[in-house]
Amino acid sequence: MVGVPGARDDHVAGCRRARAQEDTLVGAAPRRRRTTAAVAVLLTGLLLAGCTGTGGTGGSGDADGSASALTSASSSASTATGERAELTLGLWGAKPVVRAYRRAVQRYNAQSVLAHVTLTVWKDREDAMSDIEAGDVPDIYLASRRDLAWLLDHDLTKPVDELLDERFVDFGDDYSRDALEAFSSDRRLQCMPTTVDPQVVYYNTDLIDFEEMAAKGKDVPSDPYTSWTFDQALVAARWATSPRHGDAEAGIYIDPSLGGIAAFLYSGGGQLFDDEDSPTSLALSSDSDVDALERILKVMRSSRLSLPADEENQADAVKAFEKGDLAMMVGTRSMVPELRKSGVSFDVMPIPGLDSQATVGETQAFCLDPGTSSLAGSADLLAYLVSDEVMRPVAATGYVVPANQSVALSNSFVQKSQQPAHASTFTYTLRHLKTAPLLTEWDELLSSVNPLIEGMVTQTDKVDVPLQTSIIDSLSREILPQPESSEESSDGASAGSDG
Repeated sequence: MVGVPGARDDHVAGCRRARAQEDTLVGAAPRRRRTTAAVAVLLTGLLLAGCTGTGGTGGSGDADGSASALTSASSSASTATGERAELTLGLWGAKPVVRAYRRAVQRYNAQSVLAHVTLTVWKDREDAMSDIEAGDVPDIYLASRRDLAWLLDHDLTKPVDELLDERFVDFGDDYSRDALEAFSSDRRLQCMPTTVDPQVVYYNTDLIDFEEMAAKGKDVPSDPYTSWTFDQALVAARWATSPRHGDAEAGIYIDPSLGGIAAFLYSGGGQLFDDEDSPTSLALSSDSDVDALERILKVMRSSRLSLPADEENQADAVKAFEKGDLAMMVGTRSMVPELRKSGVSFDVMPIPGLDSQATVGETQAFCLDPGTSSLAGSADLLAYLVSDEVMRPVAATGYVVPANQSVALSNSFVQKSQQPAHASTFTYTLRHLKTAPLLTEWDELLSSVNPLIEGMVTQTDKVDVPLQTSIIDSLSREILPQPESSEESSDGASAGSDG
């Protein structure tokens, strides 16, 4: 998109004034790695909303959705000799998703006179981080929010807000604020979100018929695709497992892991950590979390309502759901293509709330390597990758929920002729998304506490929830960074003065 010179100068000046206002609002707060959600939303949702072009479709800047990165007059990606810049792009995903990106790269290479892109496909997130940790960092690379803290600590991201703003990417209404918030730190947008995949409940529509349940006087949600309660979910689970109705083997599956129980803890008024900015411990032993855990464990441990102990994993749950043996399960959008192929009749609903609505999920983004050989070329490529032109085919695979809202509201994602009938639930429930703190210790934390959480579900004798959660919290403190004691601080100061 070619801008009018005078208007562009005014636009840039306005952005600078907005960012100066942001500094005034934030004040002299220290630049910490873990910024609060409020600051991130102010930055990405409000201050940058007025710093965008007039183009209308989710990051393209062009009314027809074509990528402005291919036609930008402002890019300096080409070298002084006129040669195309050589760029690398790294990503992973389901085969259809990778195929969609590969075609996008082929189109880019065929049309761009500024850069040529080589695509690297990793097996998964772990494979990607293995290469990145070894120093093999593509110019643009896909990253999970779980790894953002590590990437920041190792200076492997370059803030992208100003670069994308210059390319007329609209941060105001065209992108999920939750996704933007998730990848914001130090008052800057560190990476550009591509997908935000919240947890929802899949249910078998042959086993659970809310109209029939209501006719029998059962407590059913008035609008099951926007909100419902955990008690109503129990009613549905009992209905589905009743021999007179669904006769399913199990009513509902909740993964026995920190990620599996997190949304329910939040919905019960609890928190995962003792501090959402700089956590030093899990908070599962808090009164709110213990109460929420005791309520959901009654269901997770029930032989009538949950899967057998030897089938307590996500893969077994999906198989049971496809066969009609399981009425409901918590999952994400990535399950949709497989469920469609299985022939099971299904739809999706929000996570049932204990006291309020909440969900958690996985957010991914494209990050820019600060050491890229062509900053302008990489920024152009990034703007192209998040445009409607690229994201519509990616969303059409059925595996992801795009952070680009114009795509998320289009039929490329909603797919009205296919299951689930209420795909809009994925995007609606984002308003209740809870974002965990940025940590470098996620993998170690999960591998340590998940077996203990699973043990509370599978052990046959009575579970002492306050005791077990205290043990889990104590273990987490051995993993998470702890504040320096006053004694240690004074000792350090003394040593410094002695030297």
